[in-house]
Amino acid sequence: MSTVEIIDVGSFNRASFLTQSLKKTVSLHTFDINLDENDFSDYREHHHHRVLVGASKCKKNFFLTKKRECSSFYKPNFETIKHYRHPERFDIDEVIQIDTDMLDNLIDIENNIDFVKIDTQGAELDVLKGGEKTLLNVTAVQIELSFLDIYSSAPLYFDVLKYLDDLGFMVVDTGVVSWNTSDKGNAKYHDGVAAFGDFLLVKRKFLTDSLLEQSSVRKSCHLIFILVMLGYPLVALDVVNSLSSIAPKTAAAIKKIVLQSIPNMAPHPFGRKVKPDYGDF
Repeated sequence: MSTVEIIDVGSFNRASFLTQSLKKTVSLHTFDINLDENDFSDYREHHHHRVLVGASKCKKNFFLTKKRECSSFYKPNFETIKHYRHPERFDIDEVIQIDTDMLDNLIDIENNIDFVKIDTQGAELDVLKGGEKTLLNVTAVQIELSFLDIYSSAPLYFDVLKYLDDLGFMVVDTGVVSWNTSDKGNAKYHDGVAAFGDFLLVKRKFLTDSLLEQSSVRKSCHLIFILVMLGYPLVALDVVNSLSSIAPKTAAAIKKIVLQSIPNMAPHPFGRKVKPDYGDF
């Protein structure tokens, strides 16, 4: 299989959603200022960009929080956060000035990116606006979006989904993480107020167009691979069925692989299933 090109923005220098066998097929581009000891040698290629991306190339304030994963270009909104568990993780340790750049300046359009994952604590729309050219050939996006105003002035889920809809993407699934005010309750998964969610969106044409350009067939095969990896075999089958230009025997072989993956999937934290190995691809 040809190389699958993946971007992970706000990766905290890790891409935990990738399985061992998938890494051998992936050229991974990670974007974050944090560095850790993760080993990326298993990937076909790995390019780490120690830079934060946004809507433009400029210098911006960046709020470093007590829990580093909560750090953001947007100031934590303590009027909201104070009502929920562990607000201290958002306490600001330091405000630094940092250079930002656009995805379109950092990624060669010839890389033909297949999949983009974005988790930037409120700055997701900024990342998208700085990567419109990069997104032209992207088949799917996984993005974390807020229901609550966790960060002051940060766009909420409906703003970002409208923008992605205008770019031709449609939502195929979301997993909601809830917050509550009690130390006794479960702070995750439908126990409390919906705080944020991981949204999976697929470029609409790959699900609705029966006649895709021949150049899109390779992209479609990559999309099928990504969807199965993320735990969406039935959506992957929809993509297979949209490929009228693919040879029937090839389509049948792909369907067989996708269907075989379903019984072997492992539990997923949002109730879906994720298969641990995709060697057959």
